[in-house]
Amino acid sequence: MAARIAPIRELGPEGNWTEKHMYEEPQIQGRRMIRALLWACKLDRLRNTTLEHCCLAHSSLSPRRVQDILGLTLTLDCFSFKDLAVNELAFDLMLYLLTLTTGNDAKREVLLRLVSPEHRVEFERDFAGMELL
Repeated sequence: MAARIAPIRELGPEGNWTEKHMYEEPQIQGRRMIRALLWACKLDRLRNTTLEHCCLAHSSLSPRRVQDILGLTLTLDCFSFKDLAVNELAFDLMLYLLTLTTGNDAKREVLLRLVSPEHRVEFERDFAGMELL
């Protein structure tokens, strides 16, 4: 039996969406989207994309390369993360970025151990060559 997907009205904020994408692989790289519905979409190329107050329910964040997700700006709220599938690369990258902060040393050490060794080597190599703003 297939898993039940809740109706959009249960997960999305009230009001009208500025645009709707459902069960698609939308080409949104480099765009700024505000209050867009991305329902059950495959999101793999998000470089320099801004997703502000968007609903990503039942979608998948699945970049193939680190470069496919760098520069992504995403509003941190439940509509962005509720029922969002995140592939290992994107998940490891989020964990790794948290380890670059200061404070909470013990927690940062634990997070760094959770990042796969292959991704950690890749991130350390790639980020060492980037210029800081």
